This record gives sequence, C-alpha cells and structure tokens, in this order.
Amino acid sequence: MADTGPDLRPIQVFLDTKRFIEKEEPQPFGGGSKDFFAGNNAAFAEHKAKIKKRVENVADSLRRSNQPGGFIKVRQREEALAKSHRPLGSLFTQSNRFGLVGAEGVGELLFQATPSALDRLANIIETKAELIPRIVQNKKTGKNEPRVSGYRSEVGGIEDIRLHSATDRVKFSSEEAVLWMRQPNVIGGYIVELFRPDPNIGATEMELLIRNFRQGLERLKGGLLVRPFLPSTSTTQFGEPSLALSVQLTADNSRRLIDLPFLADGRSAEMSEASLPTEMRETRADLTVSRHDELLAFLAEQGLVRSVELPPILETTPAMNGAILGRAKIPEPIAGADYPVVAIIDGGVTASAMLDKWKIGDAGLVPEQDRDEAHATFIAGLVSGASAFNPQLSAGLEPTGCKFFDFDLFPRRELRSQYYPDIEDLFDILDEKVKVAKRDHGIRIFNLSFSIGQRSSRLAYSLAADRLDRIARVNDVIFVVAAGNLPSAANRPPWPDKAGDAAIMLAGFGTQDQQITAPSEHVLGITVGAVNPLGVAGHQHLLPTTYTRRGPGVGGARKPDIAHYGGANVSGNSQTGLISLTPGGDAMHNCGTSFAAPLAASTLATLDQRLERQSPRETLLALPIHRAKRPDALNKPPLRHVTRDFVGFGIAPVADAILNDEPHSVTLVFSERLLAKQRLEFAFAWPRSLVNSDGSCRGRGDVTLCYTPPIDPDHREEAIRVQLEAFLHQENIDTKTGELSWDSQLKHDSAEVPQGMKKTESYLIKTGLKWTPIKRYQALMPQGRGNTSNWRLSLESLVRAGVSFPTEGVQFTLILTISDINEKAPVREEMRLDLQNRGIVLADITIAHRLRPRRSP
Repeated sequence: MADTGPDLRPIQVFLDTKRFIEKEEPQPFGGGSKDFFAGNNAAFAEHKAKIKKRVENVADSLRRSNQPGGFIKVRQREEALAKSHRPLGSLFTQSNRFGLVGAEGVGELLFQATPSALDRLANIIETKAELIPRIVQNKKTGKNEPRVSGYRSEVGGIEDIRLHSATDRVKFSSEEAVLWMRQPNVIGGYIVELFRPDPNIGATEMELLIRNFRQGLERLKGGLLVRPFLPSTSTTQFGEPSLALSVQLTADNSRRLIDLPFLADGRSAEMSEASLPTEMRETRADLTVSRHDELLAFLAEQGLVRSVELPPILETTPAMNGAILGRAKIPEPIAGADYPVVAIIDGGVTASAMLDKWKIGDAGLVPEQDRDEAHATFIAGLVSGASAFNPQLSAGLEPTGCKFFDFDLFPRRELRSQYYPDIEDLFDILDEKVKVAKRDHGIRIFNLSFSIGQRSSRLAYSLAADRLDRIARVNDVIFVVAAGNLPSAANRPPWPDKAGDAAIMLAGFGTQDQQITAPSEHVLGITVGAVNPLGVAGHQHLLPTTYTRRGPGVGGARKPDIAHYGGANVSGNSQTGLISLTPGGDAMHNCGTSFAAPLAASTLATLDQRLERQSPRETLLALPIHRAKRPDALNKPPLRHVTRDFVGFGIAPVADAILNDEPHSVTLVFSERLLAKQRLEFAFAWPRSLVNSDGSCRGRGDVTLCYTPPIDPDHREEAIRVQLEAFLHQENIDTKTGELSWDSQLKHDSAEVPQGMKKTESYLIKTGLKWTPIKRYQALMPQGRGNTSNWRLSLESLVRAGVSFPTEGVQFTLILTISDINEKAPVREEMRLDLQNRGIVLADITIAHRLRPRRSP
C-alpha cells in the first residue's frame, strides 16, 4: 500500500553500525571524595552528630518492637543525588552488613538492616568520619588542598535516616478501603508489596521476619486469599519482579489460601498455570470494616511489608453521548492487499458488515452478551477509517486504514471482577493472547485504552506497567497506551492562546490528581495524550484538550511520549471534532485519550508494515518521536518545561512522511547492541553546502535516541538502571594557540540550557534528561557555529551505583537528521556521496532488514 513514486527519498540505515563501536577509554579519577561541608567543619560536626543519632534511634526502635531486622530509608541531600555520592562505598556496604534492596523517590535508598549492623554503623560514623579534613599537596598545582575521606563525604551527603514505618506502608483507613471496594469494577484484593530480602545479609534475621509474617497471616480469622503476583517464567530473564501479593478477605470462612511469593532465602517462587485453585476463583469479598481494620493494622506493623495499596479498578473511558450524524460508510479494503494491523485490546468490536471486512481475527474471550461494545467499536472505526470519517483532519491521519484484531479482553464494567480474580489473572491472559496474535497474524502493535484506576501512594512504575513491559519485551511488540482522562469535574478550561495565560491557568491546578494513571507510565512502549482537532470553536487546534492527563513518567521520563487528536470536550455541545462509529453503524462524535491512542497506533502499525514487520522495536519507537513536532504556542519559554508533560515530544506526522527526507535534509539510522565498556563514535564532515567560508557550520541537527534498558521495579523512581546518552561534537581550533577541542553542540528537547553545561543531578532527572530510555536533542545554527567542518556523533553509557552493565548488552537505535534551515542546500546527496566514498554501507530503511540478519528480541 506504500507510495512508491520516484520522488521518495527514504531515510538511510547503516548496515555496519558495529564498525563505529569501539572500546570505551578509561576516564581519569575525579580527584577524591566531595566534601559537602567544605570550609565549615563546625556545621559538619553538628550534621555528623545528627546522622549518628538517627542511626542509633533506628536500632533502638527495632529492639523495642522485638524486630530481628528491618528496612531503613536513607535520603540523600539534593546536591548528593549523583551515583558517585551514594553511600555505598564506605557506610552501607555488605561488609558492614547492609543490603541495598530498592529505592522510593530519587535519592531515597532502602537498605536491609539489623540492630547490630546499625550499632556498628553508628560507631563507624563516630570514629571514621573526620571533623577536620587532612591537607595534601596537589601534584599538578603544587598547592595544599583539603581532602576528605569517603566516610566524611558519604555522611555529609545524607539528609536523613529513618526506619520504614507503619505510615509508609498504609496511607488509608479501613472505612476508605471498604468504600473503594464496593465499586463493581474492583479487581482482586489489596496489593501488598514486600521487601525482597538479601539472602547474603542477615539471613537468619530475614528468615525470622518471613516466618513471623506467615504466622501472622495464619492467625487472622475468617476467609482469606493471599496470592503472589509473579509474571510468567519467560519474562524473568529480564530481571526480578517486585515481590507483591493480592490479599483479599473473603466471606466464606472455609476458603483460605496463603501462598507467599518467595522462598526463605528471598528468591522468587515460580508461578504455574494453575497457581490459583478453581475453588478459590469465585470468592465473595468480605467488606466488614472490623476485619479490614484488623488486617490493615497487622500489615502496617510488619517489617517485611513495603507498601499496601487499594485494589485496582479496571476502567475504560465511557463513550459519551456525542452528536449522531446518520449512517456511516468507510471504504472497503482491497482484496489481497497487505494492510497494517492494530490489535484493539478493549471490550470487543461489534459485528457489522462494514467493520468485519477490516477484521482479521479475535481473541474470543468475552461472549457477546457480556460485552459493552461502544468503546471498542469507536476505536475500530478510527483504526480502519479515521481519514474517511474526518476529512478535515486527513493531513494528520494515515490515508489508508489499518486492519484490526479484536482483542476482547474486558467484559462489561460490572462483570470485570467475575472474569478476573486479580490483575495477575488479567495479565496472564493478556500475555497468552498476545503470543497468539503475534504468532498467527504477525501483529506487533497493540492499542490499549484502559487504565488501572488505583488510588495509590506509589508515584512511579506500577505493577501493571512492569507486567506490560515484560510482555512487550518477551514478545517483541509495542503497546500504545492512552494517557487517561480526567474526571469531568476536574477538567481544565480550554487551553488559552497566549503562553502567559496558559501558565496562569495551569498554576491553578495541582499536578498530583492530574497525573497519568497505570499502566501509562510503562517504559518500553508509547503513551499518547490528546490534542484538540481542527474546527472546534474555543478549543485551539493542536493544543492539549481539557481532559488529557499529564506526566511525567518514571524518574522524570517524558510521558506521554506523543499526542494525537482526541476530540474536544465542549461544554454544552455534543460535537467534539472527532468522528467514528457506533455499534449501530452510525457516525458519531466522541472524545478521549482512548481515541487519540489508536490514531498513533495506526501510524506505528503502518511504519511496521512499510518496514516489512522486521524493524527493531527501538527503531519503531524512535521514528515517530524523531519527526514529532509541538505547535509553536507550546514552545514559548513560560510553557516549554510544562507542555512536554501534556504532549510529550509532540504530534508525529503520517508514516510515509516519517520515512522520507526532503532534498535539503538527510536522516541516518544506527541500530545495534552496546556492550559494557563500549561506545559508539561516528566521525563525519558537515555537508559542504552548509559550511561558511570561515569554516563555521550552519543548519540544523536533530538526534533521537531510543534504547531498551534493564529495569528493576524495586527501585521505583530509579527503576531504569542503565543510562545511554548521545553527543554531537564539533571540532574547534583555538585561533591563538592552535589547540584542538571538541565542543558539544546539542540541546535536549525543551531544555533551557545546552548539553555539557554544569547542571545538578536533580535538574537532569526532573527534566527527563537523564535515566530515560527515549531522548531527543537538537542543534540550531542559523548563522554558523565553530570553525571546522569536522563533527562526530557519539553514544556513551552509565550505570547506577552498584549495578553491573547487562552481559547481553543494551539494544539501541540512534537517529541523526541534518538539514538546511532555508530548505535549499542539497544536503541529502552530499552526505550520501561523502559516506559512500568512505566505503560506508547504507541502505534505504524500507529494505535495510533484507540486507542484514535480524537480531533476537
């Protein structure tokens, strides 16, 4: 179905990216430990005494509560967030009998500890963290300088130390819990996350904690269902899951099952297909407040318990009563033609003569009498005929429809708890049916417009997101997830035209209640926000809708990743500007991020089809983000740092525009696996037509990086364990000394300062510039920059403190576009000719996979 006209200029893929990967040069040691109290020894003495007292108080608390061990939270100072300042080298070490078991927020580390280990730590702080630094001579300068030990540095970098307490574990009352559980679409019981004990540290004490927890559960009277959340064994190759339980009080006293997710040494137990016995599958929840009060009080005092969350509710956006426009019609697919395919994970698409021609199969999970088909049918209409239904939006929609697979996962709202005893059951079935859809139909793009509405204290990387990422990775697929809708009462006013007015409007709304909901914070897929369509009065085209939720994602990651038309929610008006199908076959207006997601999914599926379904996941993810643009109104300085939380990197064009360049630009794609202690470096000459007579270079450079990092859900906001960073350096010659230097020329997308300038770790994290798996950069040089045309694109890696780089490496895709801002210079042909003269093998992206072996997922 792709246009194969002679004027297409496909972007270029390197067939031999490995030739640019080399051994990383060892970096020189930075010159000693940082003194966070430099020049103020009196303040350090006071701080040292405070930290020592905190450690002693934690040890005393454990002894008073007769706990053999516990878990402590160590919070770093803002200026000590970098990995080099973590207290892992001198204080909280294995030799001192501490184990790092996770993190909460950024710089909030969780350690396994015992009273005796804490006593020893207090003594170490007292005797080894010196009050007065020693004076040493700097061999380079000859000057005397103060130097501090690792003990003083690490003590100085700590803000606070305290025991993980009951208030950290449970943040709601039993009355609130029972009220929540009365909702008809609640799935399962409480989600209880446990700490994963380190078997190498205090094994005897940890075994006692586990035994006490099990015995305490057994002493609870009445019906009780305790089941572990463990992913299928095929996904554990990607790291350990969280140790989590579903804990549900049941009305039948004879129905009791207590199954914990670990062995005594802390290793995960393996889950089998029949892990939940049949007789436990139709249990009725006991909503007696006194029983819930007893259970929550028990869980709040258990040292092994990390957090207790309310059960999730499985929610899809209800179809609104939009304007009905009469009988609908979409073009029929051409017999025998190869179409892109999107799997629609939803409540089932209605059977109709019109849509059945675009349907290639179904999961067969929910019978017709148990369905509510309005939501999925509207989505199917957009997947198959968005451009036909919405001609006024056709420039931003795929011109040819996609076929769809009806992945009918959700019954009607009131039946969901009957179908799925807990969300682990839901994800088990999702995993199984994704495998079938991929095997039988080659489907790689799965649209998922549901949320797990969990009133949660947990801010990052939910259990649902972890499961979704595992399924995506093991099956080599991409989930496209809706960012979620605000409740009607929480909708914002229409986005103002002026940036200053928009900033004032947003200041009136808190961020917490407007944030994206699980699983849209997933790391290895795409999350989609909603923007206004064209032609809706009072709702400016391409600006965020009143209802779309905001990011960021895990550790400041850009979420949503992109945005698309979602329809405008117009007060008192049923015309939203986005039209699709009703189950009865009529055309109808509707709105929601649920309907923005399938438009983005259609573009991804079309990219996958154009690339013959052989392109790496990272390339499919990177391509639309590389080409995405935000409207000028969202790039104004008062808004630039905020709007990325609503529209991400922007709105992507259609697939054929993504895959092709104009004559004044060239796009190069690198895709490979980076191993430990390796870096990529690609040296090249800036296009001749963009080099000024003085050697300075003008034009624009755009760089996008997408990689698949190891993820550890126990570290929540710090779940992403490997950082890759791209650089674009220009060689410069000092005109006075003749010395050469390589200057970074990139700015991170929507960042305030150029790459390479000194920025705090906190700034890098909060702005999504570090520890995020999708990054975009640009260099804008309208007049010219530097004095030579020698450039190099590089890729480097970094791991979290205490983490080893994966032995199998990290798969990445790196995209570079060079273009003439004036749209005149023959950049594409100059670059292609220069690279070919160097013996570098390039291929059009549409056929590159045929010329090299495909990697395994």
